[in-house]
Amino acid sequence: MLQLPKVHQKRLELAVAETLTLLEAVGEAVSIAGVMAVRRGLGAELLAFTENFGIPMATTSLSKGVIPESHPLALGVYMG
Repeated sequence: MLQLPKVHQKRLELAVAETLTLLEAVGEAVSIAGVMAVRRGLGAELLAFTENFGIPMATTSLSKGVIPESHPLALGVYMG
């Protein structure tokens, strides 16, 4: 089984607070799920994040399964 590094709770709290501040400031955002989302098994969490904040999500070709193509927030595969 994959062993993820331990989470430093204070750093996590600061990162979440900064992310929320940035999301509130920009007005519009897009998320991109890469292959590491699949490798780390974070697809469900990223989808929940996308749905919770109403942020459209694109995927890379190696992470296509993170969000269903028919999902209203799915943007398709980013090839840039």
